[in-house]
Amino acid sequence: MLDGLFNLAYFAAGLFTLKVAALVQQGDDGRFPLGYAFSNP
Repeated sequence: MLDGLFNLAYFAAGLFTLKVAALVQQGDDGRFPLGYAFSNP
């Protein structure tokens, strides 16, 4: 059972990683004029 929970956690981390990678590759917009990869708060 614990092994299944670890696999679920790895799956969730993988989905999060894919979402972040898609945002970084996205171009510029009104909020982030230089794109998501270069944001200086």
